[in-house]
Order: sequence, then C-alpha cells, then structure tokens
Amino acid sequence: MDWWSVSVEARTDGMGLIDGDAVDKFLDLTQPYSGSVSAGGEPPRWSATISLEAESTADAVAEAVRIVTLLAADAGLPLWPVVRAEAIRADVLDDQLPAPPVGQS
Repeated sequence: MDWWSVSVEARTDGMGLIDGDAVDKFLDLTQPYSGSVSAGGEPPRWSATISLEAESTADAVAEAVRIVTLLAADAGLPLWPVVRAEAIRADVLDDQLPAPPVGQS
C-alpha cells in the first residue's frame, strides 16, 4: 500500500450557487484526510484534495472520488458531475516540493 494525494473536481456547465457555509463544512469533513478544498469560478465548481492509502493509482482515484462526493453531499454542496480526478503518489509529490532555504527547515 502506498499513500496518495488525490484531487477531485466537480462542476456544472450551467448556472449554480455554492453556499459558503457548505464549503466551510466540506473543509471540516475533509480534515481527517488532510484535505484542502476550493469552490467558485466560472463555470461554478468545487474541488478537494485528500490523502489516502491505496494499492494502486486506480484504487486511489476510485476511493477518493467516492469519499469526496459523499463528503460534498454531507456538506450540502451541489452534486455536480466529477470532471477531473488526479492522483500522485506521496513520495513523488514530496520529491517535487521545493527544498527549504538553507538554514531553515
């Protein structure tokens, strides 16, 4: 099993409103997964990035989409179609992060 960081985005092609309280609740619900969320834009969309353990990229994406869409529904966000889901293995993500400046950690 590996750790994965998975981003899931849902959006509508039409009009839609995103309640700020729902976004705050969504953020709270993703915290057990070290989650981050965003919402808004044109066309309207919401997204979340979570961390989880899985056997493969496909398993990580499938499980993250399941978790994120359930949490979004619980938070009261619109149930728009998922249009993007991307996974990166945690060790690869760590390798891509910039090194801290010399003398800082």
